[in-house]
Amino acid sequence: MQSNFQTMLQSDGNRLSAQIEQILRMPNNTIVKKQDIKRLFSLYLTGSTSRLTLRDKNGKEIVSSGLDQASDNHMTSEIDKTIKKVSHSGSNIVLVNKNDRIINGLFSVRMPPKAGELRHDGYGTIDIEVSYSSALEKEYSNAYKSIILRLFAVSVLAAAIIFFIRKRVIVPVARMVDTIKIIAKGEETPRMDVEVQDELGKIAISFNEMVESLNRQKHELEEYKNNLENRVAQEISKRHEQEGIMLQQSRLAGMGELIGNIAHQWRQPLNVLGLMIVNIEDAYNYGELTKERLEKAVQEASEVIQKMSKTIDDFRSFFEPDKDKISFNLLDAVNDSLSLVKSIFTQEHIEVTVEIDPSLELFAYKNEFSQIMINLFENARDAIIERKITNGKIGIIALSSKEEITVSVKDNGGGIEDKILQRIFEPYFSTKEEGKGSGIGLYMSKTIIEEHHQGKLTVRNNESGAIFTATFPVV
Repeated sequence: MQSNFQTMLQSDGNRLSAQIEQILRMPNNTIVKKQDIKRLFSLYLTGSTSRLTLRDKNGKEIVSSGLDQASDNHMTSEIDKTIKKVSHSGSNIVLVNKNDRIINGLFSVRMPPKAGELRHDGYGTIDIEVSYSSALEKEYSNAYKSIILRLFAVSVLAAAIIFFIRKRVIVPVARMVDTIKIIAKGEETPRMDVEVQDELGKIAISFNEMVESLNRQKHELEEYKNNLENRVAQEISKRHEQEGIMLQQSRLAGMGELIGNIAHQWRQPLNVLGLMIVNIEDAYNYGELTKERLEKAVQEASEVIQKMSKTIDDFRSFFEPDKDKISFNLLDAVNDSLSLVKSIFTQEHIEVTVEIDPSLELFAYKNEFSQIMINLFENARDAIIERKITNGKIGIIALSSKEEITVSVKDNGGGIEDKILQRIFEPYFSTKEEGKGSGIGLYMSKTIIEEHHQGKLTVRNNESGAIFTATFPVV
């Protein structure tokens, strides 16, 4: 700021010096009047220029105009020392006092006067005193006004830009956001109005195309959903019907097996009854039939018939559907299931071992559990018979934890081939010869465990055979 102000003062001082020299050269004047110099000085007196003085080469005042302001002693002495130097050297200099309040410019006048003119002893110096503080205030005032004007212009420009951005960018983007929120709620999505053809307008057109596509897909999805619900309901109904049929087939297949077991278990009692009848007839023919002997034979026959009747009761309870889950002794339930197929195991010379804690209780559908066990027992038996294992063995092991109870049935029938191990639980899939297996026993066992008991049924091979493991959650 100070440097700029000194430059301005230098320019004005040089111009004023040239004009005074021009007055001194005027050919029509033999004597230059002080009023001519003062009139010229009055043109240069401003708010900041407080005094103009024309001095001779010795620093003596010749013509002065204006009021002397705030020249402190230090500044005055500095000017006095400098005037002669400037006058003799013909150079220009600008002095600033220690408080930067007053600037003095000393500018030489180089026109030597002629005899009879204003001065006769050579050229002198123009002394310009300027109030730097007032000029600085004026400069600051102008700068402040300039800043205000610029801020106002920037504000107007910013407002115009904001208005433009709001209209062309923010409002359309806000509409897009609102539309996206509507899309997220799954409601019918409206189109956007395209007001401009610039890049944002192209985006709006693309957005509208996307919205139309989404609306079409939504209608198609709703139609598909309605159709899918109907199809799912139909498929579920068919599945339940099919599972019912398969369950019935499983029970019929199991019934056929159990009838065979009944026949095996009844064969010996029937033979005993037949021998009793023959003995009674022989005793009668030979006169040996006494009342006591007849009563004993009747009692023995009655006991055999009661055992046969109990066998029928055991098999009949197996086919009665469960109404509710109950808590029952696991060892007793396994032994009851084994009793239904024990005669077949005995006939085939298959050894059965049971390792179950006598105190272990299971909460489940008891008859369904028995059906699962019989399916696993018969599956193990068939594997041993098909592989013609002479020393067939079946083991039943139960383990328990806080979360679950597992019942495993293992055999030494050689295991299941790896390529069919993952298909063993598929419906109607069987490794047996045609006519010797329906392929639904294991499928129904897995279905009953997983859907009725929220458990699982798995299979794996060991070194001698297969291990089927039924897992039941602890309630």
